[in-house]
Amino acid sequence: MFDSPVFKVKEVKGPSKEIPLQNVVQKSLVEEYESFLKRNQILEEDQGDPQKNAIQAEMLELFDKLDRLSSLHFVPHKYIPASTSAKNDAASKLEEPGPTVVSTANLLAPEEICPPRGEILIGKNERTLADRRRHRRKLMRIRSKQLNPPKKGKVDEQQMAMAKVTKMAHRPNSNIKIVK
Repeated sequence: MFDSPVFKVKEVKGPSKEIPLQNVVQKSLVEEYESFLKRNQILEEDQGDPQKNAIQAEMLELFDKLDRLSSLHFVPHKYIPASTSAKNDAASKLEEPGPTVVSTANLLAPEEICPPRGEILIGKNERTLADRRRHRRKLMRIRSKQLNPPKKGKVDEQQMAMAKVTKMAHRPNSNIKIVK
């Protein structure tokens, strides 16, 4: 029963059909597209609806008559675009009753809602030589102010002392009263 295995033998199919190269006519890609377009147009003409064709013919006749009436001097009104507004889908979805989960796929960026104020943010690798020098000068100004604070005169000391006293007077449970 299990003593002798039976081997499977694959059938060898004959060689595939050869196409003789002499009978093949090569067409350019343009010719192929033209023939494809012609076949599609013939199919569309065969499937044409007679009622639709009649309506199209009547419409063309009507338009010709209208052109003759207006002597072809008709100029359409100039299109004036309406005011544009940014649509914030997320806000409108939150206001509507329904599911509480809101997709973040169609949220508008803050720059799309309001134009950015101040300078444009630039990454470190996008800075030009002028930008780097401007930033360096700004840092140097800040460091010099920290290292060399302005010298205080007698008037500045009096104003600072007065400011300290008024600050203490405005604290809750303070017994200090300022009389001017």
